[in-house]
Amino acid sequence: MNRTSYIIFIFLLVANSYAQQSLTVDYKITFNSQKVENDTIKKHLNKIEDAPEVVKTYSKGIALLSSIKMILNANQNSAVFTGVNQMDNDVNPFESKLAKIMSELETKYYYNIKPNECKKWFKFLNKKYIYRDSISIKNWKITNQSKTIDKYVCYLATTDYVEYVNGKKQLHKVSAWFAPEIPFRFGPRGFYNLPGLILELNFKTLIYTATQIKFHKNGQELEKIPKGEFISKEELSHKIAKLKEERRNN
Repeated sequence: MNRTSYIIFIFLLVANSYAQQSLTVDYKITFNSQKVENDTIKKHLNKIEDAPEVVKTYSKGIALLSSIKMILNANQNSAVFTGVNQMDNDVNPFESKLAKIMSELETKYYYNIKPNECKKWFKFLNKKYIYRDSISIKNWKITNQSKTIDKYVCYLATTDYVEYVNGKKQLHKVSAWFAPEIPFRFGPRGFYNLPGLILELNFKTLIYTATQIKFHKNGQELEKIPKGEFISKEELSHKIAKLKEERRNN
């Protein structure tokens, strides 16, 4: 039996005992400075006259990530991932906005295993949008690496995240540590469909780590997705590129 088959076997073995249960998971966000290319930063900062002040402001915005809690509420086949703002009311508005944008605090993810889809609900230019995404277990590469997180043995899986910047396709490596002993196929920020709960997610420069897991004996009623206009990643990218161009011209 290979590693992937063994992990799925563990997942299926414990799944029945959790069939009627649900859970709530709290995640903290930390900034992964190792993912930042210093040369790239210096290249951009050399063009900015007040670079030290810009760095200081961004550093404070990054520090505010610790004041944001992300929450996953899940049943066996569906889940909702969203955030809770725990920042003080008197924080700098720009720094607060930066932390909100980085964490996607005001964005919500709605997962459904059947059908296999995740709907992302968000606001852009004061308009509400929704786009669909899906991740098959075939999209994940489960490795032999393992580590223990909060007493659970977790395995490392990787996948590619597709993003469109100015209409051009970009791929980002994403890594997730998931626990087959917790048979819920969900995780932070729209990543799901692994044979176990994701306890740690590395996405670009952010690390999402589970800090508390609460099990409920019965299923819970999950929040319904609000109304919004459906849009694709490509369409959103073109809207952003158009906005940038308009701002440059003005």
